[in-house]
Amino acid sequence: MTDMSTLFSGATAFNQNIGGWNVSAVTNMNAMFRQAAAFNQNISGWNVSSVINMLNLFLQATSFNQDISSWDISSALYMDSLLKDATAFNQNLGPWGEHLNPNVILGSFFGGFLENCGMNVANYDATLVGFNTHGPNGITMGALGMYYCNDGAAARANLILPVASGGKGWNISGDTSLAASTPLLATAGTSVTLTYAGCNYDWSNPSNRARKMLTLNPNGNSLAPSGVSINHNSIGALPAGIASSSGYYQISNGTNSARVSNRLVTVIDAGNHTANGGVIVRVYYSTAEYTNLVINTPPAGEIVDAGWFLSSTTTAAGVVAGLSAAAYALPGAEKIVPFNSGSENGIAFVEFKLSKMGTIGLYAKTQDGPLSPALSVPDNGKNSQLVLYPNPAKNLLHLKLPDSQDGPIRKITITNLLGQAVYSTAQNITDIDIASLAAGMYQIVLSTDQGHWSGKFVKE
Repeated sequence: MTDMSTLFSGATAFNQNIGGWNVSAVTNMNAMFRQAAAFNQNISGWNVSSVINMLNLFLQATSFNQDISSWDISSALYMDSLLKDATAFNQNLGPWGEHLNPNVILGSFFGGFLENCGMNVANYDATLVGFNTHGPNGITMGALGMYYCNDGAAARANLILPVASGGKGWNISGDTSLAASTPLLATAGTSVTLTYAGCNYDWSNPSNRARKMLTLNPNGNSLAPSGVSINHNSIGALPAGIASSSGYYQISNGTNSARVSNRLVTVIDAGNHTANGGVIVRVYYSTAEYTNLVINTPPAGEIVDAGWFLSSTTTAAGVVAGLSAAAYALPGAEKIVPFNSGSENGIAFVEFKLSKMGTIGLYAKTQDGPLSPALSVPDNGKNSQLVLYPNPAKNLLHLKLPDSQDGPIRKITITNLLGQAVYSTAQNITDIDIASLAAGMYQIVLSTDQGHWSGKFVKE
């Protein structure tokens, strides 16, 4: 037999073992398993070296996921839409690079060779690497719905580079780079469950893997989250006494007020991650939401503390339900300070090293003291004896240590309420020019041979 075209096409229940068939004389397998929705048998041992036509071979064969990388496809000229919509297929086809016919068609109006198949980032990267290493020049390939990362990006760049410039002169269409993706913020009124994108520790919405929403770098730890999500003002009915507006949830008791951001990130993982300082978590956020949280006048009191928190509560609704205008604003939470911050393609981010996971968000409160009685760390700073004046200050801030302090100031650091350092010096000075700082509240820490001294001031 030389023609097996459409042999099992539309056979939606067929799933018999045909791995021992002798197909060495077959030249036409056009649509052989098209829409054979149940078929998933091992046919890796088939000798397909004579097959010329593989058009639509596994088109919409939605269960097929066998390793066929050892096939000799050197005679195949028509491989367009070979795995189109084969949504379960997730194998590395890089070894095919050695056998690709110089005149093969991997994309046409029928569809792309890999169009919308189930190949993940790692296997598509490996396929691109194999095609770049061993493949012929001048091939057209359709790969709609495929995503590539670092190794794949380098291989793809050389594949599409003109032959005259040292590349292979391919035309690849439809795939998307994850390595250069722009972060995406969850929109208001949504709760998104994230999955690992397969690139650079990026976690994203499965419906849009090209846009990272969070990064989780294990940093030498064994991180295996059972759930990762971002909730943006989508917790259902608000608890009694809590309102939501301007990007934050708020509660007030007439004397004090407390707020947490509408955008809350939850990572569920029971591990204790102490290696190398902890897991590196990069959180993306809106600077406008942070500004509203801190600057808007609260119903009662004045904002005296704000920043980032980590709560042991693993749902956004649970965090909001615990929000309090009493002494402890967020039971079960602690303040966390980023070790790095910046902007990625215009989207602000902060990075933390965390030994444990939970729910991360912004807070602001009018109460002094820690967020929670259970998780608070005693403040050993000698803030009560450090005098800052004038306060508020506009251009120059004066520092006065107690008379008992003997010896020079070794370091001065000023941070904003996000924990980001905005000023640092090792000079022994007691007058600081703060004219360049943006208006807002800041914390200052002085280090001397006798300890650390801290305080807060407002920049007008």
